[in-house]
Amino acid sequence: MKGSLVNVLFAGFLIVACSPTMSAQSDTQVDARKATVVGQLLDATHAADQVLTAIETQLPTMRAANPAFPPVFWDRFAAQARARRSEFIATLVPVYARTFELSELEELLRFYNSPVGRRLLEVQPALTRESVQAGQAWATRIAAEVRQQLVKEGTLQP
Repeated sequence: MKGSLVNVLFAGFLIVACSPTMSAQSDTQVDARKATVVGQLLDATHAADQVLTAIETQLPTMRAANPAFPPVFWDRFAAQARARRSEFIATLVPVYARTFELSELEELLRFYNSPVGRRLLEVQPALTRESVQAGQAWATRIAAEVRQQLVKEGTLQP
C-alpha cells in the first residue's frame, strides 16, 4: 500500500516532467533580473540536487513496480536526469518568476543564504524523509481503518 502511492506520485512526476507543456513553460520570457535571482535561489536551495536525490531514491521502487522496463531504462533515465539537470532548473525559472515578485525572491534568497536558511537546507533531506515516512504510516493507518469499516459493512471482501 505504501509503495503504491509513492509509485503513483513518482509516475505522475515522470509524466509531467516529460510532457510538452513543461518544455513550453521553460520558453516563457522572464525579466532578466528576476531570472537571475531565481537562478541564484534555485542554486542556494540545491533544487536540482533535491529532485535528483528524490528520483534516485525512488528508482528501486520504480524498478520493482515496473518489471516490464529493463534495468537499462532506469540506468539511462537516471544518467539523463543527472546530465540534464540544467534543463530542469531552466524549466523552474518561469514557474518561480510567475509565482513570486522580485522582492519576494530577493527575500527568499537572503533567507536561504542566512545561517538559519543554510541550517534548514542542511536538515531538510532528513526532515523530508521522516515526514514522508510519517505520512505513509498515517495513510496506511487510515487505509486499514477504512478497509475494516468496509469489510464490516459487507462492501469489501476480507
